[in-house]
Amino acid sequence: GLWHAKYRPNSRWEFNAKGRYETNSQSSTTLIDGTRLPKDNYDFIGFLAKGGYVRKLGRWSLMPRVKVQYMKRERDSVPLPILEELLLAPILRADYHLTSRTMIRFGVQGMPLLTDRRVDYRDRDNDSNQRTYLMTYYNQSDYGGYKIGTEVGAEYRLQDFELKGRSDVSYVRYFVRMIAGVGSGR
Repeated sequence: GLWHAKYRPNSRWEFNAKGRYETNSQSSTTLIDGTRLPKDNYDFIGFLAKGGYVRKLGRWSLMPRVKVQYMKRERDSVPLPILEELLLAPILRADYHLTSRTMIRFGVQGMPLLTDRRVDYRDRDNDSNQRTYLMTYYNQSDYGGYKIGTEVGAEYRLQDFELKGRSDVSYVRYFVRMIAGVGSGR
């Protein structure tokens, strides 16, 4: 099953929540080589909730946000979950509008006192705090009845593992992304 809820009390606040549950029942079978596969069930449950506030100041749009995500994958034939993770991420985004169709976007996910927290219930050695810094140039144009969004940017990510002795990870990523759609908005 899938469900989705939105709540927007006014033009500044917005909340979204999505949930999904899937189950896959697999019958027992015998393969051509004679191998017998027993009956098994595979389940997934996922939840994503995010909310935020928008404040416009001249050409600037400031958007503090928060995101919570939980995922769990299980199989009857495996004693522990295959995957079970929780994410809690504070986000701060600022858009500077150069024109009505062009902006420079700055983003931070996880800050020194409000970390982007990742918990891996399956393997606690993967528990970490992350910080991501993002800067993009975004332009929207019309072409043949489509809205084309082009984004060019750079992202820096630092992942600080809690396990002593485990090396932290950091990287820089550069990207170009194009999105085509029909409609009136970004």
